Amino acid sequence: MNSCEYKQGMRLEGPVCLTIGKFDGLHKGHRQLLSAMQKTGLPVTMLSVSVPGASELLSQEESAILAEACGVTTFVRLPLTNKQKQMSAASFFQEICLDACHAGVIVVGENFRFGRDREGDVFLLRTLCEMSGVECIICPMLAEDGEDVSSTRLRNLLQEGDIPTLNRMLGYAFPVHGIVCRGKRIGHTLSFPTVNLCPPAEKLLPPFGVYRTRIRIRERAYDAVTNIGTNPTVQDGLTHEITVETHVPGLTAETYGEEATVSFYEFLRPQRQFNSLEDLKNQLLLDTKAALKGATGGTNTEIFPDFFEK
Repeated sequence: MNSCEYKQGMRLEGPVCLTIGKFDGLHKGHRQLLSAMQKTGLPVTMLSVSVPGASELLSQEESAILAEACGVTTFVRLPLTNKQKQMSAASFFQEICLDACHAGVIVVGENFRFGRDREGDVFLLRTLCEMSGVECIICPMLAEDGEDVSSTRLRNLLQEGDIPTLNRMLGYAFPVHGIVCRGKRIGHTLSFPTVNLCPPAEKLLPPFGVYRTRIRIRERAYDAVTNIGTNPTVQDGLTHEITVETHVPGLTAETYGEEATVSFYEFLRPQRQFNSLEDLKNQLLLDTKAALKGATGGTNTEIFPDFFEK
């Protein structure tokens, strides 16, 4: 898959099948669009509009990984600059959809808006496409439990810690992906070594606490227990960064520098400050037991992003 950032004067080889949106989370509704695109037989180009500095369900790297797993040929990130915010809908269509992306087919959802102050809607898009000889496909919103599947809804579920419902809306287990980094090795002193990830600033995370998870390292997946938080029990006078620390029972291999993906399945308890490291160790034993009780076992559970149908 080709992955790039939109630059003024950029030109893709065409014609392509183009979709445009924020695609925060690449949820079931977004994948419905991609399925329609693949039926056109044209290369699938995803133009992902991003607001610089905004937090998102998936990091930029996670979005690119998922896009490729979904069969996207070219993934273009379009940072929303002040200049682009002031573009009329007609100018956006001409300069970006036609001149830059060489769209032969455009596929969007029925709530799609574009251009300055969101002035363009699907009716204007259809008209512009007809005038330019571009096929336009409008997909209906996908609903679950009587509500539209939307990024706003998914953000709310994440903030509430409702991981099972979030995963059902996403169509995959919510992930944190990255390179394993060195921590303070507190887990090692407690006989609970952890695999530590430091997610980028733009990555939205569930509430601080302990979760039942699975982790993939070196193409193998393991049942695990993960803590998200700031290590409040460690009293060292320092401000602790937010970390994602995963304990994998029985894993003894060195993992520093490896790529890893932690997939979340269930919230177990909120973050707590303990009176001593011994109290923390006793709680970790209970957390691990609770996580493994609900675990699936084995190494072949569907886990980000292996199970996407292409």
